[in-house]
Amino acid sequence: MTRCRYRIILATWMAVFCLLLVLSGPILAQKTDQEPIHVTANKLEADIKEKKVTFKEAVRAVQGDITITCGMMTIFYTEGQSSGVEGGQDIKEIVASGNVTMTQKNRQIKGERAEYKNKERTIVITGNPVTAREGSNVVSGGRMIFYLDEERSIVEGVATKQVEATIFPEKKSQPK
Repeated sequence: MTRCRYRIILATWMAVFCLLLVLSGPILAQKTDQEPIHVTANKLEADIKEKKVTFKEAVRAVQGDITITCGMMTIFYTEGQSSGVEGGQDIKEIVASGNVTMTQKNRQIKGERAEYKNKERTIVITGNPVTAREGSNVVSGGRMIFYLDEERSIVEGVATKQVEATIFPEKKSQPK
């Protein structure tokens, strides 16, 4: 295998691994980073000159009980050493578009586009509406921003739709 081909494969798998860890961060309650990742798509394009890898058509990435589906996923990377693999690349940005859905057990986030920016450590999900569900609880809006290092998020409305939330109180067990 040529060095160039090896770098493409390495960049692709690093990007998918980071995507699963980062984009699914807001819906994760447990770590799954030791489990294998399985990605399917109708097409994979690697562009070394542009420093990007793109999965196209019917993209599905699965790690443990986490699944991300979308129409297209593009991973932008930088040259140089990655934090984990000598001679690899660092992820700069990941963009998933076209009916993006992230699920884990009874949690789900849906939108038209999800962008992860490594430097800012943010995930921005847009669509009309973007919807986050956990069980019966639902929050929707035009844009959701997740600040990964701050463990906080913002949901914004759009001109035609305000932010909406339906939260069900926890049922407390009755004393006997």
